[in-house]
Amino acid sequence: MGHIRALRAAATATALMTASIGLLVGAGVSHVSAASKPGFSVEPGFDRTVPVRTGGTGEAFRPLDLSIYGEGTALQGVKVAVDASALKGAVELSLGRNCTFTSADHQHETCDLGNLPLGAFGGEGATEFVVGVRAAVGAVAGQQGNVTFKVTADNAVEQQGAHDYSNVTVGNGPDLAVTDLGPTIKAPAGTTTALPLRVTNLGSTDAKGIIIGLHDQRDYATIPGNFSNCVYGSYQGGVRDVRCTFPDAVVKPGQTFQLQTPLSVSVPAGAHGDQIQYLAGLSHDDWIGTTTGTKGTGSELKLVQVSPVGRSLAAPDPSKDIDAYNNLYYTNLDTGIVSDVAAVGGTVNGVVGKVSSVTVGTRNSGNTGFKTLTEIGPYLPKGTVGTYVTFPGDVQVTTVPKACVAEQSGPDGQGYSGSGTPHAYACDTQKALAPGQSATFTFGVKPLHTFSGDWGNVVALGVEDTTANFDDDVAKMVINAVTSSGSSAPSSAATTASAGSAPASAQPSDAAPSTPSTPSTSAGGSLASTGGGDDTMPLTLAGAAAIALGAGAVVIARRRKAAGNHS
Repeated sequence: MGHIRALRAAATATALMTASIGLLVGAGVSHVSAASKPGFSVEPGFDRTVPVRTGGTGEAFRPLDLSIYGEGTALQGVKVAVDASALKGAVELSLGRNCTFTSADHQHETCDLGNLPLGAFGGEGATEFVVGVRAAVGAVAGQQGNVTFKVTADNAVEQQGAHDYSNVTVGNGPDLAVTDLGPTIKAPAGTTTALPLRVTNLGSTDAKGIIIGLHDQRDYATIPGNFSNCVYGSYQGGVRDVRCTFPDAVVKPGQTFQLQTPLSVSVPAGAHGDQIQYLAGLSHDDWIGTTTGTKGTGSELKLVQVSPVGRSLAAPDPSKDIDAYNNLYYTNLDTGIVSDVAAVGGTVNGVVGKVSSVTVGTRNSGNTGFKTLTEIGPYLPKGTVGTYVTFPGDVQVTTVPKACVAEQSGPDGQGYSGSGTPHAYACDTQKALAPGQSATFTFGVKPLHTFSGDWGNVVALGVEDTTANFDDDVAKMVINAVTSSGSSAPSSAATTASAGSAPASAQPSDAAPSTPSTPSTSAGGSLASTGGGDDTMPLTLAGAAAIALGAGAVVIARRRKAAGNHS
C-alpha cells in the first residue's frame, strides 16, 4: 500500500449498520435545492513527522494524503493546490500524480485530477490524493508547520474546509516501521497461514528494545506458538493475541529485521472472513500499552537481519518513536467464505395521482447463508437481514409492508432528493436467506406532482465479513413522474407537499390496495427465487415497464480508521 490509510479497521456488524443508517437519518437537516451546486468534502490524512537528513537517512518521501468525497454526484474538473510555504527551508514536496510545481523552491504545486466518478457517500470509493514530503537538507529537529490543500471542482463546492491541512514536524530519532501486509491476504479456512512480518528503522538514530504484536479482531482465528519471550492472550476459547519482546535488539537506521520463525494464524474450517491487527514498536513507546496473558515456556523467538525489500518499506508512514503512524496496521483475512449483502434499488416511472407498487430489498450477495437472528439495526427486532429505505417527499407512501416500521427522526439531505418531507422505513427479515436470494418489500406509492430524477436510498443491513463488498450496501431508487397525458415538469417548479398529503391540484387517486400487490410476509419480506430473476426484479409504478436493478448504486461512507489512533 504505502499510504497512511493503512489501518483497515472494519467496524463490527452492528456498528456498520448503525453508521450506514446514521448517514441517512438525522433530525433538523435542511434539504439543498436542486438548483444548488452539489457538495463534496475533503479529509486530510495524519500529521507527519519526518526525520532529519543526516548520514543518508530521511531520503525517502513520506506520504501526505487527502481523501475527496463526492456527495451524490461525480466530480468534474477537480484540482488540488498544495502549499508548503509555512515550512520553507524545513521540508520539500514531491510531485503527486498529474502535478506541476508552481514555484522554483518546490513549496507549491497544482494537481489536475480530472473527473472523479465518486459515489454519494464516498467511503471506500473515495479518491485518495497523495503527495510526498521529506525534510529539506539542513533542516533541524523541531521545525514545524502546515502543508495546506485547496480542492476545487467545476461542478461542485466543498462543504467542509475547516481542516484541509496536515501538520509536518522535522524530528531526530528512531522510526520503527512494520511492513504492511496489504488490504487482504489469503488465509483459507481450515489452514494455518504464516505472516512475514518485518520491521525497519526509517529514522535517524538507533532503535533499541523492540516489541512485535499480533491480534485477531473477530475471534475466529487463533495464534499458535509457545516462545518464552512472548505473552499469549486467550479470548473466546482460544489464543487470539500475542506480544513478543526483544529488549536487547538494536535496529540501526536503514536496517530491516524479521522474525526467525514467523507468527501465524490458524483459521478453523467454516470460518468467515476475519481481520488481524499487527504492530511493531519500541518498548518505551507510550501507545504500546501492556498486555495480559500467559508467558510461553518454549525456546526464545529470535529477530534476524535481512535485506530491505525495495523502497516499499520507506513509503509506509509520536511518542519516543518519532513517527508512530507506520507501527500498526490492519489486514483482512480472506478465508474463502464471504458473508455479504447488497441493496436492491433501481429506477421507476410513474403517473401523478396513481397508486402503484415499488419493490426494494436486500440480496444475499455472498457465498454463505444468513440463518441466525441477530441485531441488524437500532430500529428493528433481531433478524437475519434488514432493509432501510428512504422515499423522497414527492411521493405519498400509501401502503407499508407489515415487516416495516416508520423511522420517525427522518432522513437527512444526503438520503433523498426532491421537495417535501421524505419518508424513511426500516424493514426486518426473519427467514433464512441463501446465497443469491433476496428479501423484498413492496410499498404502495403515489406521486404528488410531476418531477424527474428524484431519488431515495435503499440500505442493505446484515452481518458482513471484513472481505465483503461494502460498495453495494446502498443503492439509489430513482423515481420519475408524469401526468396521465405524459407531460412532465422539473421538481423545482412543482408544488411542495409534506409526507402523506397531496397538493390541491393533484388528480384523484386510485384506491390504495389494502396489501401490497406483491405480498410481503409478516415474518419480514418475501424471498425471491435464486437465479437471474433476482437481478431483474421489476420496480413498477402504474403501467411502467420492468427495469433492471442496480442502477445508481452508491457507496456507504465507511472510512478506514487511522493507524495513528492505535485503537
